[in-house]
Amino acid sequence: MSIRFGLIGCGRMGEKHAATLAGISNARLVAVSDINPERMEAVEKRYLQDSGRNGKVARYPDPLSLLNDSTIEAVVIATSTHLHAPLAQEAMRAGKHVMVEKPISLSLQEAEETINLAGELGRHLLVCHQLRYRPLLQKLKEWVEDERLGYIHLGSIRISFARPLTYYLSSPWRGRRLTDGGMVVNQGIHLLDLLLWLMGEVDSIYGEFVHWRTEKETEDAALGILSFRRGGKGVMEMNVMTYPANLEMGLSLFGEKGTISLGGPSMNQIKRVALEGHEGAEEEAAALLKEEGEERRMYEAFIRTLLSGEASLLIPSRQIYHALETSLAFYQSAAAHLPVFLPLREDHRERREKDADLSWGD
Repeated sequence: MSIRFGLIGCGRMGEKHAATLAGISNARLVAVSDINPERMEAVEKRYLQDSGRNGKVARYPDPLSLLNDSTIEAVVIATSTHLHAPLAQEAMRAGKHVMVEKPISLSLQEAEETINLAGELGRHLLVCHQLRYRPLLQKLKEWVEDERLGYIHLGSIRISFARPLTYYLSSPWRGRRLTDGGMVVNQGIHLLDLLLWLMGEVDSIYGEFVHWRTEKETEDAALGILSFRRGGKGVMEMNVMTYPANLEMGLSLFGEKGTISLGGPSMNQIKRVALEGHEGAEEEAAALLKEEGEERRMYEAFIRTLLSGEASLLIPSRQIYHALETSLAFYQSAAAHLPVFLPLREDHRERREKDADLSWGD
């Protein structure tokens, strides 16, 4: 049995989703939606070519028309950030299960509404934190849970990305607080989610940011110190002004009985894996590092969930919410120049207007 997917947003991320779907035997991309007809045509052509399938993919300039297509069982949302939650809600009300790009929203209230709606309607909701499905990181999670590192005193995450001004000028939503959100909540949330997954929920965060490109509203660099509820500290260092190309995406854990440090442009290099009493840890990690395709594994987990009804393969909603909450707490702290304690009592962002233009794609 195959799951029939619709894709909303045929920009850069939409192209990646279509390419992943093309390689999955029990999935079919049957419809796409974007305000740009050329992008829909390009995604359809590439999908049919890569999948080796015949026929056509339906094209809907209006995403609400796609949601009304009764043949679609699941919808992938890869639009501009501020449309993630409203489109996810519309899709679930239309009877679809939803895979949505991160972050789930730029508003805690809206995120909570979306998560609660999934439960009320019996829909499965997956937010794309695909790094969790990477075999090496799943092994790292296993080592942490088995206390192979002992007490973890410090965790650090690092992003050194290149996002030139042309990147922000290429789409009107990028670089704007109310539609993009910022580097931490948009790009950095991937690694922040991993750090929380491994070290638990955050008690407080102190953050500062650098903003030097006045052509956009969002930050160029972010520095943060996190205190975890079950102990230990975290450090985050992120920037999108690395010249001339991406330099590093890094994660390190420093425990009383072990050190694990991953880096490289796409966290594809092992800097150190050393666990007390586990001499083969680095070799085991090196073998797992070669196993790529976390996007495909994420889709396979989602499809197994849809076919079986078993939701344990998906990221728990509390963790989805807390990753967003921690990201938004960083911005509160940076604005106030003070530590911010979680849980947040109120959302620091204005909520979007209910009549937002749902046709504005990536």
